[in-house]
Amino acid sequence: MGEARDVFIEACQTIVAALEPNGYRWIKSQNDLARKDGPFTFRLHFQSSHRNFLAEGKNAGRSGLGIGRIALIGPALFVPLPIQLLEINQYGSVKMIPHIQVDDARIAKWRRQLQKPLRLDSSVTSANLGYLSQERSWLEINLANPLTRASRLTELITLIQSAAFPFFERFHRDEKILAELIESGPDWAIEFAEVEHAVFLGGPEAGRKVLERCFLKWPMAESEYQTALKEYRENGIPEVWDFSAGPRLARAALCLGIEH
Repeated sequence: MGEARDVFIEACQTIVAALEPNGYRWIKSQNDLARKDGPFTFRLHFQSSHRNFLAEGKNAGRSGLGIGRIALIGPALFVPLPIQLLEINQYGSVKMIPHIQVDDARIAKWRRQLQKPLRLDSSVTSANLGYLSQERSWLEINLANPLTRASRLTELITLIQSAAFPFFERFHRDEKILAELIESGPDWAIEFAEVEHAVFLGGPEAGRKVLERCFLKWPMAESEYQTALKEYRENGIPEVWDFSAGPRLARAALCLGIEH
């Protein structure tokens, strides 16, 4: 995967050069660009794949120019699946999967003070960058096609600047974030994490409001929540997390003292 790795690293350096003037520092060992801003650390993570490869032999020859040019005039980031498959066949696959994350040192300190914390790190939210775009969907970028590589990196940098940066800035207004948690929350958020964040920002009553909003969003979760709540009160909270929203919310409610 040597050459594919070189393509990925070079792409990362292109992004770093574009975003370092905004105060972001490249953490090479983690493929992260990070910026500290008060209690917050805003992160951009660029996930790779051990399956990355560049096509060799006949697949990498002139026969690939047609699909390469077709891809060049199509969408730069959210490429239609048929074009994706043709590109992989002709050029290979060098995936770059961009993610965003917000850490808050204040919530890490608060978590350590709880009797039964749900977690002990400083993370408050994370997502694939594509969920901040107009498409609101998972984003993976193939950089194997040399004809589209530069344009895709340009569009990725533009998306970071137009969507990720404003998203990060919102976290400086606790009241705005709390209002959004109570009203709707982000599409990608994990329900128990939303409840926890609301309790941190606004106290138990805010957490209960988010809990109720979760039940409206997932009606089946409320009955599962009540069942799990009864079981956890009788037998204790299990060490292993459940995959269903109801039991996860029951765990959060008990640990945060907002059960009803």
